Amino acid sequence: MVTSLFAIGELETVAKRMLNHFKSSNGKEFIDPILTKHIQNHPSAMRFCNSMEDIIVNRLKENNSDLTKISYKNYNNGNDTARIKDAKWGHPRFDTLKDTFLGGLTICMNDTWAYEVFIVEKTVYDNKWSITYKVKLYDHFGLDKPDVEKIYKYGAGFRSWFILQHVRNYKPFITKVEFDKTFEFTL
Repeated sequence: MVTSLFAIGELETVAKRMLNHFKSSNGKEFIDPILTKHIQNHPSAMRFCNSMEDIIVNRLKENNSDLTKISYKNYNNGNDTARIKDAKWGHPRFDTLKDTFLGGLTICMNDTWAYEVFIVEKTVYDNKWSITYKVKLYDHFGLDKPDVEKIYKYGAGFRSWFILQHVRNYKPFITKVEFDKTFEFTL
């Protein structure tokens, strides 16, 4: 199902590695540089990063350039009300038709389960700032009952995945994507 329907090219290789990781049932995080490259360059991730940069600049302005007052973490666990209200683009999602059937991002990392954004470096010269920040995105590679009550119930592979996880005790895992971004601005 994964290779015939939901993943092609480089992401097919990633999806196969993810399936093998699931089969190992060790529950450890899954990290892959190819997946990171595709996520980092995806329009949804770029919109998210633009939103984070706006938040960083606005919070610096609001807090007299004090970096210690602009931390930003969000673990939404699927709860829309828990998301930070000033994140104009919300969290990254990889669920377009192209992501689902012409790539592989949906099967690899459909919806961001949680994220962290934090500043790792800053340079200020004459009111010109350069900030490098780290983005960590997390997704849960597992299925729950609401997942299989959706359209997924029609796919034998999804039903098998659910049974392996909930009846045969295969451990789901967390997919983690991490990358740095740098941007410049004037305060």
